[in-house]
Amino acid sequence: MRITLFVFLLASFYGRSQDTIRIYFEFGSAKVDAEAGNILVALSTKFDLSDLDSVQFIGYADSVGNLKSNLKLSKRRAKNAYKYCKKVLDNDVEISLLARGEGINEDPSLNRRVELILHFPVPIIDAPDEVIENIDPRCFFIDYEALAYCNVRTIQKRKKKHTYIEAINDPLISDTLHYYVSKNLKGAVTIKKMKWKTKKTGILWWKKTRLVTTIKGSGFDKYKMFTLADAPCDGCKESVFTEDTIFRKITYYYPDYFLMDNMQAKARFCGRNQVKIRVPREYVDLKETYYTGGSAHKEDRGGEVVWMVKRGKRQRNYYFTRVNATGGQIPYLKTAVQTIRCENARPPGRRRHYCRDYPSWGIEFQMNVELGVFHHNDTTTGFVIAGLSAHNERSNTYLQGGVNTHGGFYGTAKYDFHFFTFPLASLSPRNSWKTPSSAPYNFKNMGRIYVGTEIRTSYSKDYMSFLESNVHLGFSYVNMKIKRYLPQIYIHGGIARDLANRINPSFYPYVQLGMTVNVFNIRTK
Repeated sequence: MRITLFVFLLASFYGRSQDTIRIYFEFGSAKVDAEAGNILVALSTKFDLSDLDSVQFIGYADSVGNLKSNLKLSKRRAKNAYKYCKKVLDNDVEISLLARGEGINEDPSLNRRVELILHFPVPIIDAPDEVIENIDPRCFFIDYEALAYCNVRTIQKRKKKHTYIEAINDPLISDTLHYYVSKNLKGAVTIKKMKWKTKKTGILWWKKTRLVTTIKGSGFDKYKMFTLADAPCDGCKESVFTEDTIFRKITYYYPDYFLMDNMQAKARFCGRNQVKIRVPREYVDLKETYYTGGSAHKEDRGGEVVWMVKRGKRQRNYYFTRVNATGGQIPYLKTAVQTIRCENARPPGRRRHYCRDYPSWGIEFQMNVELGVFHHNDTTTGFVIAGLSAHNERSNTYLQGGVNTHGGFYGTAKYDFHFFTFPLASLSPRNSWKTPSSAPYNFKNMGRIYVGTEIRTSYSKDYMSFLESNVHLGFSYVNMKIKRYLPQIYIHGGIARDLANRINPSFYPYVQLGMTVNVFNIRTK
C-alpha cells in the first residue's frame, strides 16, 4: 500500500463522497482494545470497500500532558488502527496517517480517538436498468434454493444503506434470471433484474472469485430474489405484491451452503465425534439463529449453533463453534426462512461435508479372531482365539475361545467400558484448519481409554490351568471404518486372581497386549 504520513490534514478531497468511523482509546494508551478491534475487523462487513479510493486514519489525544507528547500519542493511535485493519484493504487503496494531537471536544474521553474516513469516488451513472413496471398479474417464486448459495448482508456506502450479496459462482445463480423489487407503492410495483459481477472477495484463505451485486433500498428484505413466469401460475408460484396475497406460508430450515463453503474445521481432542469449526465473521449474522441438521431436504432444524470468539490477532477474523459429526458427516448449518411450500419444487442441491466412512452409532456384531500375549505370575502365554463380540458407542463385549501357546484350551468372557475416546488425528501436527472436503479430521482412527473386567480360563495337561477373574485399565487404537480388517490393537493391565487357587492364592498383577482381526460384521441402528 502507498502510505503517506502527515502531521496535519493538508487538503480536502474534492469529487468524493465519504463515510466516517470512530474508535476510542483508554487514557494515555495507543492500544486498540477489543471493542475498537471488533469495529475495525468488521469494516468489510459494514461497508462496501470494492471501489474505495483512499482512507485517512486521523489520530487525536486529550489535553492532559504537553503538546509534543500528545501529538506523538495521536500518531501512534493512527498507526495502530491502520495496522489492525490493513488486511481488509486492497493494496491499491491510498492510506494517509494523520496526527492531529489534542482534540477540542469538551469531553476528554471523546478526544482519545482515531477517525477513519473512507473516501469513495463520485459514482458514475450506469445505463438504465431494465425495469418492469406494475408487474401484476405475474407468477413469482422466491428462489430460496439460490439464496442458500448466497451471503446477504446490509452495508453502508456513501452514508446510505444497501443490500450486498455475495454468491458462490454456480450456474444456479449465473444461468438463472432473477429479479428483485425496488419499489412497491400501493400495488404499483417496480421490478428490476439482478445484475451480477464477478469479483474476488474475502481475505486470507477465503479470498475467492464470487458473484456479487449491490441492491439499493429495502425491497429485498421482504421479497428476496425471485423468478418470474407468465400466468396462469402453477402450485409453486403466486400472484403477489398486493396486500391480500399470502406469499409466505411455512418456516423452512435451509442449508447455508455459502457459509459451509467458507468454513474450516479440525478434529477436537475432547469430543470423540466432534470437530471445531471456524468461519469468517463477515459471513455470520448474529441476529440470525443457526442450526445443525443432518439432511438438506428435511424440515428438521437440529441443534442450535453457539458461536464463540477467541482472543488473539490470528483469531479475531473468525467465529468458532463445535459440532458433532456422528453419522459420517459434518451436519448442515441451517437458517430458518419463511417461504412458500411447494411439493413439486426441486429442493436445494445436496453438498457433502463428509468425514468419510465413519459409521453411525448402533450395535455392531462381529465375528473376529484375536491374537495376543499376556504375562502374569512370572509366566508369559500367547493365544489365538475366535468368537463373537458386540460393540456400541460406549462398550465392547466378547465371548471367545481358542488355543494357547502351551497346547491347551483358552477361553474368555470380557466386558470393556471406554470412558474417553478421541480422534488420533487431533494429536497430529497435520491437524490444522482445513476445508471439510480435504478431511483433516478423520474419525477412522480413534484412541480409547477404557476399564473392564474379564473371566478367563486356561487348561493344559502339561501346564498349570487356571480360572481367573480380573479388572483392568487400558488403551486401544480403534479403526472405525465400516469395512476394516484390523479393528483394534490394545494394551491393558490390572489386578487378577485365580478363582481356582491353582497358580496363586492371592491377587497378582498382569499385563496383556493383543489385536483383533475382523472376519465379518453386522451393524444395526
